[in-house]
Amino acid sequence: MLIDANLLPAGVNLRADVVVVGAGPAGLTVAQDLSAAGLHVLVAEAGDRHHSRRSDDALRGECVGRAFPLVTSRQRGFGGTSGHWTSETGLRVRPLDADDLAPSAARPGHSWPFGRDDLDAYYPRALEGIGIDSADAPQRWKFEGREVPRSDGGPHLAGFQFARHDVFTDRFADVTASRRIRLVLNATISSLPVVDDGATVACAVATAGGVRFVATTFVLAAGAIENARILLDSPGRTGAGLGNESDNVGRYFMDHLSFDCAILDHDRATRLDLSAFRELDDEAGRKQQAMLWLGEPLMRSEGLLNAAFWITESPVGYHSPGVSAARSLRQAGRSGHRGDVLRHALRTAAGARDVAELAARSATRRGGRQVGLRILAEQAPRRDSRVMLSDERDRTGMRRVKLDWRISEVDLDSIRGHTALMCAMLTDGGQLRVRQVFDPADDGPPVMTNYHHLGSTRMHASPREGVVDANLKVHTVSNLYVAGGSVMPTGGYVNPTLTILALAHRLADRLLADRAPTGASTP
Repeated sequence: MLIDANLLPAGVNLRADVVVVGAGPAGLTVAQDLSAAGLHVLVAEAGDRHHSRRSDDALRGECVGRAFPLVTSRQRGFGGTSGHWTSETGLRVRPLDADDLAPSAARPGHSWPFGRDDLDAYYPRALEGIGIDSADAPQRWKFEGREVPRSDGGPHLAGFQFARHDVFTDRFADVTASRRIRLVLNATISSLPVVDDGATVACAVATAGGVRFVATTFVLAAGAIENARILLDSPGRTGAGLGNESDNVGRYFMDHLSFDCAILDHDRATRLDLSAFRELDDEAGRKQQAMLWLGEPLMRSEGLLNAAFWITESPVGYHSPGVSAARSLRQAGRSGHRGDVLRHALRTAAGARDVAELAARSATRRGGRQVGLRILAEQAPRRDSRVMLSDERDRTGMRRVKLDWRISEVDLDSIRGHTALMCAMLTDGGQLRVRQVFDPADDGPPVMTNYHHLGSTRMHASPREGVVDANLKVHTVSNLYVAGGSVMPTGGYVNPTLTILALAHRLADRLLADRAPTGASTP
């Protein structure tokens, strides 16, 4: 059933067994699992059927730390931020590595409250749900006829699979046709009022006419930034935010970092077949891609965070000082960080000749291509990297986000360590020669975000150290759960969607184990 919150009478109550806030990948997965088992679910989506620029205003905020694209990295509407995915990119998936969940010398004190085995029970279900055969594991992929590094003393191959870009936005017809799901669009949730001395959520209040969503269980699945925003804007027991008694809501915000770390010489004297690292369709038409990876034993021994490398091809001059400054300027412009915009504008002006030469080569299709290494790297959790609220309010009356995103020396040192080891492996094995290495702290190629928002409501066994427990229940609230990347205590380096889906299936199973259908279905 489909409902537009703007057309509902003011102050109306809608009732269900479970209210899910957010119609992105996590929220839709939880809702469809619960409805398939007989529960009645209300899904409150802040956006409309499709993304609109008007909805972007509510995503605007202030960056007080590292520049971050608050608007362009998120999207409202059915399917959530999956609406950013394109047919060219699709959805890249790979499970987390076992070490990503375990204690590590690279990030002491930060690990998951359960191990990889717990996720392994749900990864196959997550893969099947997005149309990937879970039996088609990356280790079965074949690269016949291509010269690629092998794991005997050299780099490993980290394989990625791909799902369709519209795998979630295409669920609209199924969701709205369901007798047990009511999808309410244009329903921005502004607060979660509590009863029982702050221990129980009573309802979810939408900004449109004060519509209230009433249930016995609530699941917050609005993304890592909005999950924290809703909790912080709901007073809770202490007035400091719902579930925020230990001042953990919004903290440990992370992303994955990308950085063009080296230029490589590649000619007939080198033995690496670049085609092995392009996005390829196998004989069955399945899309796949390989990245270079050091492997867990070496990373553990070197005390490094997790990371892997793309082999890239770009025009000659792409990594010149002027072009790198222009790329940094574009990134700063997307984040609205004025100080960075001015600094990179001056650098771009000084390197205008580099930019002009690259434009001329591109226009004439001359000048050749160069091969490079681009790293996709994990961030270490930092308590002072956080989502906060400003005093400014959007048009719905909600306080806007103030983001203090931090990149630490631990992150940069890990990128340097990975780069040095990978370059040594490739040159020692005779596959490539290294022409130039870049440092992530210099004014060279920009360190880029990947729109993979993590942390902010992280899992921890102790309410003093985390927001949710191992079952994704908010520690201090009896009937409130959180789904999505915000619960991940560490993020590894891989795209997080597959793990988010596995956690969503796991959460749905936990909720079903705790209750039976009530049949509540009438507004």
